[in-house]
Amino acid sequence: MPVQGISRLCVIAIFWMVGKTFEAQVFPLSTSYCQTRIGAQRNQCCRGRQDDCSVPFLDTLCYCDEFCDRRANDDCCPDYWTFCRNQPPIPPAPLLNCFYNGKYFKIGEGIKFNCNQCTCQAVSPTRADVVCEEQRCLIRPDVIQTINQGNHGWRASNYSFFWGKTLDEGYRNHLGACKPETPVMKQNGVHKIMNGQVLELEFDARRKWPGQIQPIRDQQEFPASWAISSADLAADRLSIQSHGLQQITLSAQHLISCVANRKNHCQSGSTDRAWWHLTNFEIGRASCRERV
Repeated sequence: MPVQGISRLCVIAIFWMVGKTFEAQVFPLSTSYCQTRIGAQRNQCCRGRQDDCSVPFLDTLCYCDEFCDRRANDDCCPDYWTFCRNQPPIPPAPLLNCFYNGKYFKIGEGIKFNCNQCTCQAVSPTRADVVCEEQRCLIRPDVIQTINQGNHGWRASNYSFFWGKTLDEGYRNHLGACKPETPVMKQNGVHKIMNGQVLELEFDARRKWPGQIQPIRDQQEFPASWAISSADLAADRLSIQSHGLQQITLSAQHLISCVANRKNHCQSGSTDRAWWHLTNFEIGRASCRERV
């Protein structure tokens, strides 16, 4: 045989021997150790701790004496309790996982459902389940379904922009209007006698004053609705009173900077303070902060 062929066979043989050694160390093929001892009988293993009451186990020895009854020893043979103490074998722990929304998840694996973080957890030795936080979400499919089952003249929808956000995030990032101050809350309501007139079922300022109403602005995730609505309403009134001669967009940023709570001016404000500022001071244009 050529030298190259012999060398190749030697290399293959070496790899085979290494593989067998690794297999013997990591994956022991036998589960019988104590019962392989010469003269061993069931329920008659050695008393006390006897060094010679052992059998080869991987690259060391494991023991089959009564010292293993302490259960704190890691050098006892795997079959000590089944052979020496005639106890039934302990079944392997079940492989647990969670089935959720058509998918399997491992123990400890995280899942995000709407605004709540969920985790696959073992709830008993034989069962696992998905355990979720219980935060109130901004979009709730059950509420949408309940609303749409009634005849309210409108339908609720699932806006993907709000999906995954908590109700608290909705308050904090999309509203921002504070409760009016005590003097304002104590004011009496305005009651007007209609003299038999019936209020219209609907009213659209865009039809009443076409071309004189500010478009609805997208404030994104910024709690400045109180400032934007106040500035735009003031601009609408200015346009209506001037019969469309003064059509400008007023600066909501001006109100945020001058009126809002100085400690938290980007997160909250009140419409009554905004209107007090509008009626007593100037306000800038949205384009260049020009005073008007």
